[in-house]
Amino acid sequence: MDRLWKFQIEAVWNQRTIEDFLRRHLNFTRRQISSLKFMEDGIRLNGQKVRTTCRLHTDDWLTIHLLDRKSGDKTRIPSVSRTAFSPVVLYEDEDLLVADKPAGLPVHPSRGHYGDTLLDFLRHNLSADGSTLHPVGRLDKDTAGIVMIARHRASAAALSSQLQNRQMEKTYLALAKGTFEAKAGEITAPIAPREDCLNQMEISEKGKPAVTSYQVQKEYFTSEKGFPYSLLTCRLKTGRTHQIRVHMACTGHPLLGDPIYGITPNPLFPSLGLCAFSCSFYQPFTKKRIRVTTKQKEWCILWNEFMKSRSGESP
Repeated sequence: MDRLWKFQIEAVWNQRTIEDFLRRHLNFTRRQISSLKFMEDGIRLNGQKVRTTCRLHTDDWLTIHLLDRKSGDKTRIPSVSRTAFSPVVLYEDEDLLVADKPAGLPVHPSRGHYGDTLLDFLRHNLSADGSTLHPVGRLDKDTAGIVMIARHRASAAALSSQLQNRQMEKTYLALAKGTFEAKAGEITAPIAPREDCLNQMEISEKGKPAVTSYQVQKEYFTSEKGFPYSLLTCRLKTGRTHQIRVHMACTGHPLLGDPIYGITPNPLFPSLGLCAFSCSFYQPFTKKRIRVTTKQKEWCILWNEFMKSRSGESP
């Protein structure tokens, strides 16, 4: 995918090098900057081809022309019908899109899923514009909600940097068994793959650090299954596989509808009790703050009911 940017240099970048601007403002990697050097129109300052060591001046015009050389989509699978599934796109521009994934749909091709993933369906819908698709972060097959996808490598690098630096804020809604003694807290148990089970994780001292913060929003004391459960908001400070699911299970509050670590079936609706509900982030190049919220029907109803009940509480 071709991408052309034009920037009028602000005073804060006066006397800074172009390379510094590319790395710090646009989060370009060394490899991306190197590739720009060998493109005829890769970097131009006030219309002139220049080196990345050239210094900027206030009100200069810097033009960046990036060609994603690996844009040839070798993983596109023509057997998927365009009408089989049409992904909901919550936000879209030239650099990224935010998709709303239903529970049960994998993001990437994997064992048993070739041609029926979120990326496959998106590629068919976007096949005319030459975009490559680079998921930023991860979302389990069983989890519904927001998936951030960059449309070229420069955008992927910038969004990944936001994720690592916690400039991207993602909130999950979870339904967990039981009621919590501590209504808010942080779970810090390390997580590792289970040696005896494929695609399962467990708490282990040998695992990687994992930190999940949670807050109880509402407690339900009756259900069709006869046990209380809680509605939580969760945020991740790390991104381990199945992190929220494993952390909730280890505290004795497994998620409803979790076929691996939890309680099944879900008494509210037939899927895992976990949704990537909202996300706020900076557009990688305009720096505009953007916020999106899922349109998954069951979760929106649940959240709206909670908000109505809260607004009706006595002050």
